[in-house]
Amino acid sequence: MTPEQLQFHKQEIAKLTANGWIGPTYSPICASTIMVDKRSDGTGERKMRMVVNYRELKALTIAPDFPLPPIQTILEMLGGAQYFSTLDLESGFHQIRMAKEDRWKTACRSVMGLFKYKVMPFGLKGAPATFQANINAYPQPLLGQGVIAYLDDVLIYSPDFPSHVTLLQQVLRIFLDQQFYPKFSKCKFAKRELTYLGYTVSAEGIKPAADKIQVIKAWPEVLENETQIPQFLGTVNYCRMFMGPDFARIARPLVDLTHKPVDRHPYSGGTPPQAAFD
Repeated sequence: MTPEQLQFHKQEIAKLTANGWIGPTYSPICASTIMVDKRSDGTGERKMRMVVNYRELKALTIAPDFPLPPIQTILEMLGGAQYFSTLDLESGFHQIRMAKEDRWKTACRSVMGLFKYKVMPFGLKGAPATFQANINAYPQPLLGQGVIAYLDDVLIYSPDFPSHVTLLQQVLRIFLDQQFYPKFSKCKFAKRELTYLGYTVSAEGIKPAADKIQVIKAWPEVLENETQIPQFLGTVNYCRMFMGPDFARIARPLVDLTHKPVDRHPYSGGTPPQAAFD
């Protein structure tokens, strides 16, 4: 660890302990912790986060299966909505408590000692499915009736302001009763337009968020290697529903280059794949 990473690591362990999310333990197993850079939050400030490497535990885990709602289906539900609110659940996974008899399995080593999680940590194989199952269970009667939950991002949508306020109060009451707490500094209330799951939603319709469009515009004019091809396809695929019925046909030369064996599809900047990229 660099001195900067070590300082952050100590602060993170202290914060998790103060919140009651971890505690000291003895365990026959333990996972390593690493510090990784966190994506910028738009302020330009470099941030880090602590990640526990549960690779060996995940290899032994039979994970529950619970589907995430398809994003296109979510967007189709929003027709006719005039007001929107989003709730961001603070450290959402940590709001799910671990069964006491299973906490020893989450042990992780630190320069401060050995710790176990009392709440669900990030990185467990079944964590996303478990969280989605819980976030669906609490507002179940309201799902698809003005409420959408996609992991820790909750959207409330309504055709008019009075019904929106009523629905928002219902949802907040449900979550608070279940000890699910939003981070209000990241929530948005009764907006005519906002960004949800990378899309700008409003009474006028749905479009890709400005930052997603900017990422596409910022790509180099020529793809330089085969690694960039799936990266580019993944980026534009996010906006596929706005690109018309010919997207698959136009993108086909690039898609073909991602198939193996690669030598059957040699890449050259002057070939049809470059035209498809353009």
